[in-house]
Order: sequence, then structure tokens, then C-alpha cells
Amino acid sequence: MPEGPELCMNSRFVNNVCRGRLFTGKIVKSAVSKCPDVDFSSEAYVISSESRGKEMALTLQCSAEPLNRLRLLFRFGMSGKFKFTPMNQIPKHAHLQFFSRPSDADAASEQKLVLSFVDVRRFGSWRVMPEGWGENRGPDPMFEYEAFRANVLENLEDSAFNRPICEAMLNQKFFNGIGNYLRAEILYRASVAPFTCARKVLEPLAKQEHEEDLLSLCHTVPKEVVDLKQTLGKSETAVVTEEDYRAFCQWLKCYENPAMNTAKDHNGRTIWFKGEAGSMCPKSKQLKRQRHRKQGAPGVKVYSTESIKTEGEENETEDIKEEVGSTLVDISKKTRKQRATKEQANTLQVEPAAKKAKIPTKGATAKAKKPITVPTRRSARLKVRWFNL
Repeated sequence: MPEGPELCMNSRFVNNVCRGRLFTGKIVKSAVSKCPDVDFSSEAYVISSESRGKEMALTLQCSAEPLNRLRLLFRFGMSGKFKFTPMNQIPKHAHLQFFSRPSDADAASEQKLVLSFVDVRRFGSWRVMPEGWGENRGPDPMFEYEAFRANVLENLEDSAFNRPICEAMLNQKFFNGIGNYLRAEILYRASVAPFTCARKVLEPLAKQEHEEDLLSLCHTVPKEVVDLKQTLGKSETAVVTEEDYRAFCQWLKCYENPAMNTAKDHNGRTIWFKGEAGSMCPKSKQLKRQRHRKQGAPGVKVYSTESIKTEGEENETEDIKEEVGSTLVDISKKTRKQRATKEQANTLQVEPAAKKAKIPTKGATAKAKKPITVPTRRSARLKVRWFNL
């Protein structure tokens, strides 16, 4: 999901490609989009943009009648972004299109250029909002840091801070623009267990001044991402190179790092962290402790504990680890007993036909779960988010 830095860079990109350009005609919405039609048409209008947290606004202003203007508020959902392309290269999932007048620079191509809001998964949205921003959206920690900090520290009695800090950080009323990868990086740098009560973490910060803490990291860490993504917004095609992506992967220290531990929060979202999870970690969701097979190894495996149910008894067996080749697997007490029985039968002098007979066992056993393999490379989802393609 695009977070504050991605919205900021999209806004800069739109301002860059629309500077000095006139747009014309009707704004076209795709047939599959459920968002409202945009009732605005002009022979010549200009487009400007601004962002705040996880929201971005486009202002359409008629060049001949400055009072004739329309402001659209966008939320990007899971995959929203803006692209600026020739008409014959409009992306497949372009759901809102603004058509430009050919400028002198475009005269050679003899084609109109189109600014499109592209959203593959269609969770993004737009609506007309003459001024201001969405309800329950706090100040932007990147560009309104003092207001952001005050908004958090002055509202610690809010029930939102009864939750773990990793969940409170996704509340856009207080942490506008912070998402999953930013919260992981911020908590990692602040050395805060993700499932510690948010109020317990934040209350001591009211007494600190001019010190790096969790709230100041909410200001500096997103700005570091913006600095990394300087390529986006400098060109009309918004092309981000493989070198940019590699730089972003090197910048990430915690998010989707196979050496980190992971857990699901109460909303079912994965959080990456180092060390202990904290006292408020959901009990029903198993904590996955990830570890390297050896120091410097490129990959990691996570091993799940077998749960074997037997008829008429509770399965509270003690699990141990057995090394098979170079792979660790979980062996339950009952499985060890079955193996011992088989080994004992194989040592007896029996007829060949009897060797093929299955050794009867009491109760029914469940199939052993395969070890979960964690990919050694960054996921494709992360790459798509970075490239914004």
C-alpha cells in the first residue's frame, strides 16, 4: 500500500509534468470504476497537486475563469498511482483520465498526452472536496511535525492508545502517512517491542526535548525514503531504475528482512521486528522466529510445530528437533514411537510378503506439515510498491 512518501512523490510528479501545460475537454472515468463521475469541462485548465499523509489532492482551475475550479481528493488504496503517457499508451487500469493540449514540445509527436490515475486493484478512490482533507486524518509527520507531535501527546487518553504501539501507528488520525513498512523501520530504530502498550511507550516522550525518539523518527524516516526516490518526479515517465530499487532494499533494515521475527497483529497484518514481541502479542497467532541456517547464509527457513491429534486424548506432546541432512524438522513424541516400532519390526526375520504389511498403529495421525520456506529475496509486492508501476 502506498504510504506517505509515495503520495508525496506522486504529488511532485504530477506538479512536474503539469507545469506549463494546459488540459482540455471532458474528464473520462473508466466504465468499471465505482467512484463518482467528475463533472468538470473546460477548453483550457491547469492542474496542480498537493499531498498530506495518505491523501493527495488535485486542483483543476480554468485558465480563463480562475473562480471556475474543482478540487479532487484521492486515496490510493493498495495500488494507486499517477502516470503521464501518450494516448496510445494509456495503462489498462487507468480509471480517471485528464487530456492535455499538445504543446510546442509535443507538436512533433502529434499526440495528446494523458494524465491517468491508475489503480490495478481498484481500492483507490476520489471525491470532490473544495478544501481541507479527510475526516479523522491527523497532521503529516513529514511536513507538519510540531502539529503531529502535539496531536499525539495531547491525546494519549484516547482509546486508540490502549492498543499495541504497532497497531496505534496505523491509526491515520494520529500517524497520518505511516504504514506497514514505515512502522517496522521506525520501531526497529527506536528499539521498541511492537506489542508494547502504545500509551506506555509514548507517555515518557512528553518530557523529552530535542532527543531522537519514536515520534521524531516518524518525521525523519519517511523523509529518508523521499530522498531515496528523487528519480520519481524528475522525468515525465517517472521511470525508477533497478539501482534505485537496490538502494531502497539496502535502506530497509527490518521490513521483510528474513533475519527478523514476524507476528500477526490483531488486524491480521504482519509486523517484522527484532527481539521480543511484547506483552500484548495476540495469543492465537503463532510467533514465527526466523533464523539463519548459518551466519551469512542467503536464505532462512521457518519450521512449524506439528500438531497430531489422537482419538480420545488431548495431544500435549513435547516436540523436539531432529536433523535430517541439513534440514531441521519437528518430531512429536508419538511420531518417534511409531518410528521405533517400525525399526523394531524391520530387525525381525519375516517373510518378504510380511515386510510389505503396514504396522498397525492406534489412533489416526494428521499429515505432517511441510516447513515454510521464507524467500531469500524481497517479495514482488515490495518491488511493485517501490517501482510504482
